[in-house]
Amino acid sequence: MKRVDWPVTIKAGKIEMPDREQFVSAIAATFGTLGQFPATITVEKIGRNRTHQQLKYLFGGIYAAAQLDEQFGGWTKEDIHGYFKEKFLRRTRELGGKIVDVAGSTQGLNTEEMTDFVEHVRRELAEMGIYTADPNEGNSQSPTQEAIWQTK
Repeated sequence: MKRVDWPVTIKAGKIEMPDREQFVSAIAATFGTLGQFPATITVEKIGRNRTHQQLKYLFGGIYAAAQLDEQFGGWTKEDIHGYFKEKFLRRTRELGGKIVDVAGSTQGLNTEEMTDFVEHVRRELAEMGIYTADPNEGNSQSPTQEAIWQTK
């Protein structure tokens, strides 16, 4: 499928497009015409990809704390991650004419989206009675009793 990606800025509900003439030229070069044809415009918020520090906090702090609780007895960090991806990042897809749910991935999340995912996980664990340290509290790479404790 042919497509043109072009950076824009949205300010106060209006789209600002740098180099409009170059954009029009790119449309003509890609589609071979500037005449009338149906098209779709997609707006995607651009952000920095999730960070290594966020992953370290998620796996080394939050999921490690969850593993200490008997409710997750025998679960690996990957099991816990899969559970929360299914719960909070689920998407629907079509398969053989049927709509099915699939677990999303944290791989394509930007830092803001990853922060939202982490906070959903922390809230869910808190509802289960599992305390997780804030990111700046203690060492999130290897949980200690001071940084991560459980309440029942």
